[in-house]
Amino acid sequence: MESTRETESQLPFQLTWLGHASFLLSWNQTHILVDPNFSQQCGLLKRLSPAPGFQPSTSIDAVVLTHAHLDHWDPASLAQLFPARIFFAKGLHLDAAGAHPVLPGESVQVGELTLHFFAARHGGNRFHPFHAKVPALCFVVESQGQAIFFAGDGGFSPVFAQVRDQFHPSLGVFGVGGYAPEFLLGTHHLNPESVIQVARDMNLKWVVPGHIGTFPMAYEDPHEGLHRFAQVAAIQGQNWFIPFPAQ
Repeated sequence: MESTRETESQLPFQLTWLGHASFLLSWNQTHILVDPNFSQQCGLLKRLSPAPGFQPSTSIDAVVLTHAHLDHWDPASLAQLFPARIFFAKGLHLDAAGAHPVLPGESVQVGELTLHFFAARHGGNRFHPFHAKVPALCFVVESQGQAIFFAGDGGFSPVFAQVRDQFHPSLGVFGVGGYAPEFLLGTHHLNPESVIQVARDMNLKWVVPGHIGTFPMAYEDPHEGLHRFAQVAAIQGQNWFIPFPAQ
């Protein structure tokens, strides 16, 4: 594992983990918030770690909601934000200014960044975890020949190879928790070992793990995924880091 400070100094963008699957990307004076959830509770599940008390020092240009499950699509958190646009899968409904539904295969421009959307192998609707007419989204953020991949939730997919061949991302953001029991959830979530396999297949220089340590979403210990991921990453020589907020 490279140190966060050393790694971030090499990157042309700033990425910040805000708990669970929430990330803030700042790149070329453009600020994108992914799956914001700052609430103390997710359904019946209580937050295990303090919410970040997120107060953006700069305006948010866009929010991306990868799917409508409770831990990724939190109305209370969205109500705190005033982004220019909110991107989510077409077929879902959001009553908010700037609502902008998209389809897999669509690309949009946000400031100096281009977002390319794909279908993830994961249900995208609100309540049923498996079968859904609306797909979950994963997406690439591209600028000046460089790219980042946000995998969202989802199992193994041909999209990974497509993204590798088309965009050659240097960094991927993957969930490494929420996979147990694997016989039930394995089709719809990567487990920690699978994340490393996908990262190696995609030739990613860095991996940022998420979907960890915030809500007890599945039947593994909330910290187990990160521990397993770190062990396999060390064996495979995969660089990774968690971009904690500045203190």
